[in-house]
Amino acid sequence: FDVIENNFINLTKVSGISKRLASNINKTFIKLNKSRNIMIYLQSLDITPACAARIQKYYGEDTINLININPYRLTDEIWGIGFKKADEIAKNIGIEKDSEFRIQAAIKFCLNQASEVGGHTFLPEEILISNISELIDIEQNLIQENINNMCEKNLIYREKINNQTVDYINFYYHIEKYISQKILILNQKK
Repeated sequence: FDVIENNFINLTKVSGISKRLASNINKTFIKLNKSRNIMIYLQSLDITPACAARIQKYYGEDTINLININPYRLTDEIWGIGFKKADEIAKNIGIEKDSEFRIQAAIKFCLNQASEVGGHTFLPEEILISNISELIDIEQNLIQENINNMCEKNLIYREKINNQTVDYINFYYHIEKYISQKILILNQKK
């Protein structure tokens, strides 16, 4: 393999292998070797081969670096990876328990769970903070700080309803607002 990877010009000594073919063999070998190393790395994190293939296809050669920086991005970008799996990966690679990535992923997870499991488009902030604290065992002030940051960056939406602060995933807020406007229009036509 050393010849193919580092001294591919020596392949031209084999009858029928031109410099161009030797170069193509070298490039293909290097690409496949990188792919193999990525797959081995992902499987070392207990990611199934099928899911590892999806991850590698999505991120390409940057897979290892991107996951080492923020494994929680997988929850938004790769089908089949949820918060709990991303959290397991994060722990395995040494991401801190109070990482901003972790807390913000937990915020999105809890808001999505409220919608998908409970049918709620928002959660009262007090309940959201309590749910997150229970899920990831983090101080509530860090959760509040991250909710505030996400609101400032328009990653989640906050409003007051009956003197209670509530938080939405932006998508759910806009859908609920759109539907309520359509209902008002229909009601006015009656």
